[in-house]
Amino acid sequence: MSEAKKRRVLVTGMGIVSAAGDSVSAFLESLREGVSCISRIEGFNTEGLRNGYGGEVKTVPPKNSQGRSEIFARLAARQAVEDASLRAPLPLQSGVVASTHFGGLRCGEGAFFADISARSPIDPADFEGYSFSQPAHMLAAELGIGGPVATVSLSCVSGCSALGVAFDWIRQGRVSKVVVVGFDALSFTVLAGLGALQVITEERIRPFAANRSGTLLGEGAAAIVLESEESAAERDVELLAEVKGYGVNNNAYHFTERDGEAETIAVAMQMALDQAEISPDEVDFISAHGSGSKQGDLNETQAIKTVLGPKAYETPIHSIKPIIGDLMGGMGIAEAIACVLSMKEGILFPTINYDKSDPKCDLDYVPNECREAAIKIALKNCSSIGGCNASIVLASNETQTGT
Repeated sequence: MSEAKKRRVLVTGMGIVSAAGDSVSAFLESLREGVSCISRIEGFNTEGLRNGYGGEVKTVPPKNSQGRSEIFARLAARQAVEDASLRAPLPLQSGVVASTHFGGLRCGEGAFFADISARSPIDPADFEGYSFSQPAHMLAAELGIGGPVATVSLSCVSGCSALGVAFDWIRQGRVSKVVVVGFDALSFTVLAGLGALQVITEERIRPFAANRSGTLLGEGAAAIVLESEESAAERDVELLAEVKGYGVNNNAYHFTERDGEAETIAVAMQMALDQAEISPDEVDFISAHGSGSKQGDLNETQAIKTVLGPKAYETPIHSIKPIIGDLMGGMGIAEAIACVLSMKEGILFPTINYDKSDPKCDLDYVPNECREAAIKIALKNCSSIGGCNASIVLASNETQTGT
């Protein structure tokens, strides 16, 4: 086995800002309670939108739209760095990977919606914070990180893919630690566009239920510090979990159509398991993409059956999107944090709003209530418009399978 393949990649810090609050403890409490944090959006006029509700962050004033997504990224990253017992400046052998779906789009809306016929000059301040890559570079400067910096934007698989990039950097010995942060802010443009595509439901998110009709968005940021085992040992920091492997692909078909997606989701899942050297029988739990899409949830269910075989019916699956909304660029990282919390707390968080079973989606989706469970291996799935899929394998720190 090569040295890179042997190198363990560990989770040593976590941080999150979402509709559930601005800490991991608040996030955990909301997941335990299984109560939706989605509410009517207050930060902008939602008249004319398909749905005026979302997972809005109330701890950051709605009027603070300039650099709002950047604020989220900074808050979550600081939490994760502090949780990992790190202090700025970080060693040179450190990096930053950011993930976002829409960057600072909300910052540019003032210019986009300007009355051109009035011939008044556009305020440059409207573009403050509009850059997709600015938060990653800002964090590197703030934390004194002199290693590589990257921003990943692959729609809803951005966060999971960013964790994969950081995993590769550490496995290859390029860096010893990486701050991975995913972020996005709600905006009128995003909700209008996805509403026009009928991605947004007109009522509640109901993943895997027969009456599911789409998703609702959330905003905020989630951050994870990944480290090599040697780096973590230098500080005697608590090891929260281990990233064992990941897979990423796309169906190379169409931007919005779902043809053949179940097959490519299954391929991404199997890639992650193969790299982790984990057999399907060892998977204790699946954190689903579970967006509430009629076809998407069915495709994911079929993919899980393909990869796990008969064990699919014995493996619990959940989606936390009905609790905080889809955090877009931060969602995959938020869901990875939920996986780590499940392993630490011995709890499966519920898929809420599940009130009518679908005979085609016939697996165990942990409906509506928490459940105690011993989880050693978790598989996290993400899928997106554009046909991208990503999966990542997480293990409790006590698990040494495949090392």
